[in-house]
Amino acid sequence: MVISHFRDGRASSGLVEMWAEQLYGIRRMGSDYPGFDAMDGTRRIFIRCVTERGVYLQRSINIGGGRTMSKEQLDLAVNEVDIFIFADIAEFPMVKFIPATRKQVIDMIKRGYVTKNGLVTRADLNRCLLPRGGLVDWGAVLEMTKAA
Repeated sequence: MVISHFRDGRASSGLVEMWAEQLYGIRRMGSDYPGFDAMDGTRRIFIRCVTERGVYLQRSINIGGGRTMSKEQLDLAVNEVDIFIFADIAEFPMVKFIPATRKQVIDMIKRGYVTKNGLVTRADLNRCLLPRGGLVDWGAVLEMTKAA
């Protein structure tokens, strides 16, 4: 029962943010910073849990029953951050962290992997962002965001 509880992003998000803070040396911002969850220097970071269904690329205020999102809101949510950290919690207690640049996420949108409500399936996220060995180099992500 406890394990299934933490496979729900609503239950795991705080834990995942603290874990990412320790793992990547970033600084969590708290709920007063709409649109991003942490910072690395001047880079804004969006941390999201990936469940069996997938992950929404929208601001928390737009997630939930009866809420909708426009293309403009999706563009705003994606463009106001520099780095995305996706935490795949579908197999909790094993959690896979997948960092990505804004450019990589925009590419997923352009290629049609993101629905009009901002949902990316878990399979598509892994297909688009994980290299052949399954490991993403955090240093490489930081370097790519410096050049952007």
